Amino acid sequence: MIELDDIRRTRRHDHGEQILLDSVDLYLDAGEVCGVVGEPADGPRTLLRCVNLLERPDEGTVRVAGEDLTAMSPRQLRRARHAIGVLGPGDRLLEQRTVARNVSLPLEFAGVRQRERDLRVDEILDRMGLAEVADRWPSDLTAEERRRTAVARAFVTRPRVLLCQEPTGGLSEDGARSLLALMRGLIADQQTTVLVATQNPAELAALCESVAFLHDGRVVEQGTLPDTIANPSSKLASLFLPTLPDPDAEHGTGAVLVDLTFAGVDPHVLSEVTRACGVGVSVVAGSLESLRSRTVGRLRVELTGSGEDCQRALDKLTDLALSPKVHP
Repeated sequence: MIELDDIRRTRRHDHGEQILLDSVDLYLDAGEVCGVVGEPADGPRTLLRCVNLLERPDEGTVRVAGEDLTAMSPRQLRRARHAIGVLGPGDRLLEQRTVARNVSLPLEFAGVRQRERDLRVDEILDRMGLAEVADRWPSDLTAEERRRTAVARAFVTRPRVLLCQEPTGGLSEDGARSLLALMRGLIADQQTTVLVATQNPAELAALCESVAFLHDGRVVEQGTLPDTIANPSSKLASLFLPTLPDPDAEHGTGAVLVDLTFAGVDPHVLSEVTRACGVGVSVVAGSLESLRSRTVGRLRVELTGSGEDCQRALDKLTDLALSPKVHP
């Protein structure tokens, strides 16, 4: 659905040329939700703007739904953009329009008839819990209602592609969680292909199946979210996994101190393996949490038993992709 081939984008300033995107290849299947994280953050934001050609790449090709946007005339491009929704940072509501009329705006631009516009607006406002505030002005809304209005406006056209930047910025934890749940339902129902630029692990966890990590304009990591986190050398993992303290040199005599990384592995396997190998285990530090119904996190544990039994346990934990790191 989205195909980016060899995208390069630079920006000139007083101190020279900044490379924002450098030979970027990225492919999203229809219905896929991919997060883009980066250092610096300008890279992911620029990537989103290149997809609908709000910023034209210096080099490379952008295809959406099989159509080459980089080869289109201005008129063709305006028409193609009707299928691409945009949810930018903040809400950017028009203060002189009510909630309903803000949501209706992209339908008006697309030439949708009044009756169809009204039906779609009523439907999306009800879905977003905004029906009771449809006739209010943006200045009378809470921060969460303003953000929900912006999300409703992005989805009301039922876009095939949605470009989304930091969707829950400025919301409380509860407000963000509620909004992400609503977005997840809309994405599933509309089968929208979504590209999300964010540094927020909660947004990645709630929305994205896959992720790409940009460093100095290049894609240095790419894959499913749990698989990427499971890579011991992953930079992305630091967003999700707890940082373990320096190991205590005074750990139990004869004990083996081990760091384990969980990325979708059932945590019960730890007790099952150690029991089968005749090894004692105790958790020293770390934490686990659920990420899209999969367990992720890091634990530091002490294994106690004979050297041979502990090594058998370590071998089994390695086979289970827990990436054991043994401290001396």
